Amino acid sequence: MRGSTEVLNMDSKKLSKVCSLLMLHVGLSACFAPKGEESTSSAEDDEGSDGEVDEGGEDDEDGSADDSGSSDSNDESDSSTTSSTTDDPSTTAGDEDEDEGDACEHECLEECTAWGGEVMDGTCSGGATCCAGATVPSETSDSDESGNDADSDTSSDTNVSGGGDIDWIHGDGNFTSPREDMAAECELSGELPSNYDNDKLPDPFLKLDGTRISAKSEFLCLRKELETAVGMTAHSMKPAPPESVSGSVSGGMIQVSVTDNGQTVSFSASYSLPGNAQRPAPAVIAIGGGGFGGGALLGGILNEEGVGTITFNEQSICAEGSGGGTFSTLYGNSHSCQVAWSWAVSRIIDVIEQNPGELDPFGIGMTGCSRLGKVAWSMGAWDQRVALTIPHDPGTGGIASWRIANNPGNCCNGDNNNEAPQSLGSCCSEARGWFGPEMCGGANYQNNPNSMPADSHFMGAMYAPRGMLILDNPFIGHLNPIGGHVAAQATLEVYKALGFEKNLYYFSAPGDGQHCLFNPEAAPMTRSAVRAFLTRTEEPNGGILIHEFEPDRAAKMYGELADWADWTAPTLE
Repeated sequence: MRGSTEVLNMDSKKLSKVCSLLMLHVGLSACFAPKGEESTSSAEDDEGSDGEVDEGGEDDEDGSADDSGSSDSNDESDSSTTSSTTDDPSTTAGDEDEDEGDACEHECLEECTAWGGEVMDGTCSGGATCCAGATVPSETSDSDESGNDADSDTSSDTNVSGGGDIDWIHGDGNFTSPREDMAAECELSGELPSNYDNDKLPDPFLKLDGTRISAKSEFLCLRKELETAVGMTAHSMKPAPPESVSGSVSGGMIQVSVTDNGQTVSFSASYSLPGNAQRPAPAVIAIGGGGFGGGALLGGILNEEGVGTITFNEQSICAEGSGGGTFSTLYGNSHSCQVAWSWAVSRIIDVIEQNPGELDPFGIGMTGCSRLGKVAWSMGAWDQRVALTIPHDPGTGGIASWRIANNPGNCCNGDNNNEAPQSLGSCCSEARGWFGPEMCGGANYQNNPNSMPADSHFMGAMYAPRGMLILDNPFIGHLNPIGGHVAAQATLEVYKALGFEKNLYYFSAPGDGQHCLFNPEAAPMTRSAVRAFLTRTEEPNGGILIHEFEPDRAAKMYGELADWADWTAPTLE
């Protein structure tokens, strides 16, 4: 193994399951017992957690979604395929204690552990829980269900505590946030530099005002600055949540209606649950059906673990060839399709939140392979409610560094099969949707990524501390494996600084280098990530796993972060 490599020990330690459905928009109490159980005792270890899975079938190059806009031409096979919501969850407090029993000496809340509190001894009325230390987000409506004026609530939307050192984490092993963008209220500390020029990866701990963060509590607002840097240089900015979203979840269909900017649009998604799923069930949004051939649904692991799948026609939201679609009706045609698709995912999650029972809004994942691996990678970055993203063989436009893609002479010209990494210019010409006009026109960053005060690891940092499993392929130079390995290390530095290094998994050790083939060697990591972030039945146990190639060969497949970064991670308080 090289210096940054970790060999993973796939333990099967069980955490107590949590009932993951917070009734965010209907003011009902959350249940934190294991699904299908009434106690909080730990479930017994499942057998075969590290077992191998079948490699699956051959690559399927047929489109699995309608109206596909384009196809890959550079070794990346194409496979396309009722009630309004607000951004803030609501809670209801019981104002009076019961007449009998010990009175609660703390707060009486219907949600306690969801907001980082500790259930205490004491009796509350109306089914509320005696709770200490919870920080509850304020209401967005004029009054709460008990008739109290919401303006009198002094709690902060950006200070939802619990579960760890990062403010938005729920307790009990749930690393997602209760809102799409927890940093919406943060103010930028400065502006993007206008004369940036650096062939090294930009410092992900550096604020726009030129200072570095020194505390974990500063990361929430730093994330907004990282997102701004990515949006204004590579993808365009994702629109704010719309005026209203409504829909239904029933009978295998998710119906979505969105109103914004004086227009209303509708679209749908389908879902399916395996027979062993416990409702509300976690589910993975599988772009293009999840992948190609053997990579689809990650070798059957999702079904085995009781995880459902959700599919929708991303091309109807934004067509890669033209940019037209549902999204452009509301917001025009100046965004990358990846931003548009991320917006659609957010609206699907809105509707899942509104319609409790079938699907778990805190157990939503993303996956896809090749060009659809790029899509999965981006879609998970922009919504902090996404629990886990699994991009498979994504290449340039996924985790792989933009600088390394365009500077192959510095590391990897003629790597592996004498293939240089796919360049940014190639991405721009192959499909409009992979990047926005900022990358492919205007400032023309595609020809000079060194002038970008951002790189792909900024998008990786936007995930922290949520789950990420990157299935990379060191055998295909076109997929920019050195850029992927280096950017994964840079992203891991952010996770480490925040105290969540086990939440990131990077796998680049397949036994077979066939594009989009799910390898049995990836099964232990995949199963671990699914259990950690979707079913929430094990602790995260991530790290970086690569092949033990001979040094000369490994140098064409992997890179050292120190060669590409002129910064080191700070120790955050």
